[in-house]
Amino acid sequence: RREERRLAATRRAQLGERLRPVTQAIAGIEQRLPALESRLSQIDRELADPQAWEAPERMAALGRERTILVAEREDLETRWRDLAEQRERIEAEEA
Repeated sequence: RREERRLAATRRAQLGERLRPVTQAIAGIEQRLPALESRLSQIDRELADPQAWEAPERMAALGRERTILVAEREDLETRWRDLAEQRERIEAEEA
C-alpha cells in the first residue's frame, strides 16, 4: 500500500514536470492576449475617429501597428491551441 502511494506520487511529480513548460507557455500567452486586445481596441477607436484622420502620418503608423498586432494575436491564438492540445495529450498518456 505504501509502495502504491509512493509510485502514484512519483507519477504525479513526473506529470507535473512534463506539464510545467506547457502550462507556463499557456500562462504567458493568456497574460499577453488581454493587453494586445486592449491595444487593438484603442487603435480601432482612434482609427474610427474622423477627426483623427487630420494627421495622416499618425493614422498610417496606427495602421501598421494594428497589422503587426493582429498577426501577433493570430500567432498567439494558434500557439495557445497547439499547447492546449499538447497538454491534453500529455494528460491522456498519464491517465
